[in-house]
Amino acid sequence: MKKEVLARLGEADYGVLLLTNKYFGSAFIRKHELPRFSGPDADKGALPVALGPRTYGSHIDLGGAEKQLIFDYEGRSFAELTGARRTKFANALADAIRRRLLDQSGYREL
Repeated sequence: MKKEVLARLGEADYGVLLLTNKYFGSAFIRKHELPRFSGPDADKGALPVALGPRTYGSHIDLGGAEKQLIFDYEGRSFAELTGARRTKFANALADAIRRRLLDQSGYREL
């Protein structure tokens, strides 16, 4: 399984990084995924998405993701929203992915 995931990472043009505390707590993600999509040695583009609340602090290595513009909706993660605002988050995310695919993102590293 690990070999297959690593092969798919190699084939990817960019990644949608679904950021949660559990995501940053994964040794596999910190070792294999984050270096490909964020940080000084990244060789892939990325769209980091605040899926869960940003409760991760300075004690967690964010692998360079903290230097990228992280997608959220009105400063909140998907998990922090309810009802129509969750739908708006999802629609805005789909639009951001579409813009990235068309190279019209407007996102930049900070």
